[in-house]
Amino acid sequence: MTPGYASWGNRFAAWLIDLLIVGIPVTFAAVFTLAALAPSSGTALLAAAFALPLWLLLFPCYHALMEGGERGQTLGKRATRIAVRHAETFERLGYRRSFARAIAFLVIWLGPILAPTLPPGAQLLSWLIGWLPLLDVLWPLWDERNQALHDKVAKTVVIRAQALSL
Repeated sequence: MTPGYASWGNRFAAWLIDLLIVGIPVTFAAVFTLAALAPSSGTALLAAAFALPLWLLLFPCYHALMEGGERGQTLGKRATRIAVRHAETFERLGYRRSFARAIAFLVIWLGPILAPTLPPGAQLLSWLIGWLPLLDVLWPLWDERNQALHDKVAKTVVIRAQALSL
């Protein structure tokens, strides 16, 4: 049995909910911690420098723990009734594949930040890397399984959870 794939809208809504639940509190925690530790005019820059490593640490851990578990859902996915599953078996991901999926997402989304560090002769590669996040977001719109690029890398699909007995 092939379950129904999650729509682009449900995926996006789940991402926004997770951003509100995890991302905004992490950013505020970084800003307030640094404001208390180093009250100066450079606090915003310090907060950004502190928040990025927190994001890089917490984002994959949150997704690995939540999506790698029995339900295969972050809080945002639970709210929108979608879940992540293995693309071939539709079974739960497990923590290792879920972590790999989160890392694939990070690599795709950090690409534009790292692209300017490429050697001068790699303008085309730099330009292509710059477009990866937009392609990742839009890919499910034309993909037959509604997979984003990070899903393809990790061999996962996002399905409607009603098809599961959760």
